[in-house]
Amino acid sequence: TLLLALVLGLMLLIRPVNILIILALPILFPSFTEFWKTKKKLIISFPTNVLSALILLCLGSIQLLAWYAQTGDFIVWSYSNEGFYFLNPELYKFLFSFRKGLFIYTPFVFISLFVYVLAMRKYKYKLSYALGFALFLFYFLSSWWNWYYGDSYGSRVMIDYMSIIALLFALGMQDLKILTQRVIVIISALFIVLNGLQTYQYHYRIMHRFDMTAEKYAYIFGKYSDDYVNILGGNDDVVSYHTNPLQEIYYGIIDFSNNDNNEHLYVGVPIINDKKSNYLSFNSDNEFGLSFKLPAKLFYNYREAYLELSNTTKLIEGNLNSVFWIISYMDSNHEVYYYRGIKINGIPTDINKSRKDTYRFNLQRPMSHDDIIHIAIWNKSKASFLLGDLELTISGIIK
Repeated sequence: TLLLALVLGLMLLIRPVNILIILALPILFPSFTEFWKTKKKLIISFPTNVLSALILLCLGSIQLLAWYAQTGDFIVWSYSNEGFYFLNPELYKFLFSFRKGLFIYTPFVFISLFVYVLAMRKYKYKLSYALGFALFLFYFLSSWWNWYYGDSYGSRVMIDYMSIIALLFALGMQDLKILTQRVIVIISALFIVLNGLQTYQYHYRIMHRFDMTAEKYAYIFGKYSDDYVNILGGNDDVVSYHTNPLQEIYYGIIDFSNNDNNEHLYVGVPIINDKKSNYLSFNSDNEFGLSFKLPAKLFYNYREAYLELSNTTKLIEGNLNSVFWIISYMDSNHEVYYYRGIKINGIPTDINKSRKDTYRFNLQRPMSHDDIIHIAIWNKSKASFLLGDLELTISGIIK
């Protein structure tokens, strides 16, 4: 009992949400009645219970005392402007998305649950409780506003619970026939090898840090050479936690042929007109040629702001691997203090192939409302290509 209190206290101190692991304990027992009987046996005596409570209190108070020493408050919510969407969890994305989907990047979890269902289908208590715990865990974790939990290979938030997944796998395997066991072991081994290979891709930036899609996944699948390092582009920042809808601040369909209607637009490359739309023509003679300026005062008073940008590109010659959208911030002294660039294409395209990409950027808060935001194309590789169908939206979250 004291050892369990010590382990639980450390768990609570390091990552409080992991207290959910208590809910998994009944999985170890043939019935909830047996679990309850065992729990009663652990409650040995009143002194033991008091000592266990003191262990929990002492370990749990370390963080409270640290907060008080630094801020004067025992409780500090360090995740300001963050929270859970319990009424709108991203459960499907959490499990199946090519961005960080658990079953996509750690298929052993799916195999483990399948094995457990296969073996325990006759034992209603074990099956229903284990699946109920797994579903509750997935629901809880997928309710966090950033359901993929930032840059990582796969779902990093599930690492703490892999021991439970392995336990379900082991409990299920021991009740299966030997031939079935061998087939499952072979499949599991292949998935583990795939895990290792894809971890290699992530480490060497063949795989995008956070913005993966089914298209990107298929493009780099089985690719490990240096030719594929940093080959993927695009950007799709998740919108921060908010209780009110995003408010549209600015929207524009950019007409390159009419600069009079776009006071913030600079076009310094040839414009090609056709019956449907107009395109800018970039080639080896122009490394730059499109710049769009926005005053920072548009979104300075918002808590968060997001730029959504879409365009169509058509490659004529060369490649677009070194063509970027650039976002930079300039103060009143014309000094650049923030700079960000992303590849214009999600994946490389073939000659004479058109492609449409959509991007979303979390805009850094400007230092002053007088600053200017520059959005521009940098044709670093000096490729020949057309760019058109440019749409731009800025949305914000009110403070």
